[in-house]
Amino acid sequence: MSGPTRSGSRVALVCLLVAVVRVAALPLPGTEDTGTWKIWMFAASSAVTSVYGVGGDPPTRGVLQWQDLRTTVDYPPVALYELGAAGRAYRWVDPAFGDGVPLTIATKLPGLACGIGLTALLWWAVRRHSGSMAAAHWAALAYWANPSTILNGEVLGYLDPLMMLPAIGMLVLLHEGWPALAGAAFAVALLTK
Repeated sequence: MSGPTRSGSRVALVCLLVAVVRVAALPLPGTEDTGTWKIWMFAASSAVTSVYGVGGDPPTRGVLQWQDLRTTVDYPPVALYELGAAGRAYRWVDPAFGDGVPLTIATKLPGLACGIGLTALLWWAVRRHSGSMAAAHWAALAYWANPSTILNGEVLGYLDPLMMLPAIGMLVLLHEGWPALAGAAFAVALLTK
């Protein structure tokens, strides 16, 4: 096996091992915010446009309820649309939207998907602009295998990866010379978190 091929195989193995760790962390309960995301997921999977309230003069703030839990929404709408999509997918598994490990996993899956997307974006951008496969591997591993990103996303269940992907995407798009698309990515990042 040649040097670059062996290096690529090692990186693939590390990525696979980190993926196993990330997937194994999905059932962990996360922070108390994970409970809030579940309530938001439940409400947004039914009627995402009414999670903030229902109008009125003065406007009536929406109070979301799931099981015996209640909360309001204080995040921008893209996060709610993403959680709503995950909630609709979860309803295929459990139409009753019961709490438990499967719901915790479903709540964290959008973050895992965005983490995978961000890893691929970092690899592609560094490879494209540096011409170095080794640099691309290191950039991808710097995010994917970073314990703090694993802790933030799959262990604790925070929604930061949902915002990080379009935010970093904006920088890549600016560097590619596509300012309009960069602006759109920036808007998605701001409207996520």
